[in-house]
Amino acid sequence: MTLEALYRRSLVVVALLALSLAALMGYFAAAWGLGIPIVGVLVASLGLATAAAVARRGRLWRSVVLLAIGSGLCASAAMGAVPWWAAIPAGLGVGAFALLLPAMFRRDRLAALVVTVLGAAFGVQGAWTFDAAIQPPAATLDGFEVAAPEIPVAGSDAYLRGRADAERDLAAGRWRLLTYGYPAASRSLYREALLRDGIELEAVAGCVVTKELMEHVRGYNEVMEAAIARLLGPGYLAARRQAAQDATQPGVY
Repeated sequence: MTLEALYRRSLVVVALLALSLAALMGYFAAAWGLGIPIVGVLVASLGLATAAAVARRGRLWRSVVLLAIGSGLCASAAMGAVPWWAAIPAGLGVGAFALLLPAMFRRDRLAALVVTVLGAAFGVQGAWTFDAAIQPPAATLDGFEVAAPEIPVAGSDAYLRGRADAERDLAAGRWRLLTYGYPAASRSLYREALLRDGIELEAVAGCVVTKELMEHVRGYNEVMEAAIARLLGPGYLAARRQAAQDATQPGVY
């Protein structure tokens, strides 16, 4: 194996390692509430630059730049960090990359393969982001307490469905609050305290939730909270939460 071939293969390994690190850091950046996976995008940029260095072709350089800009804008638009219309040039950039891909394979298959893998990873991330609109997990007692960017919920279909579902449950004599996210250590004690008064605390999702689910939970809990306050007093829920937190020992879930 020549020195140049060894150099090229080592760059491929670096690119793939950078991609793996980007996926991990992107997840944790989103989990930490950064709005978009900023750290992941930065680390992934290293992978893209490495892939470009592998080929050292002018056309491949241009396609990599288009892919990086397009993918970054798609992810940012999906997370709400940039206006929705940013997805238009993003789509054009990714489309141009797709058109250049056959020519890339004809000139340098190895480099084109690396860039394609990186592009596919960005595409999967973008599709997942658009579908799930990832929100950060949080220690929470009630769904509406999950730390997340404010979203316009009033009048949305999911929000109204949540309110309607709560009204139906109340009419049927079912008292319930919904929750999601990483559970606080005091959640189990809080649930037990509510159950003693005939109120359920139901977890409807884990750490990854959709905006639609958030809206539904918020609408549902608004109606239920108001009804509970009328029945048991306005300070009932706050008192039960505080008592559960005060009584919680480390490691109790």
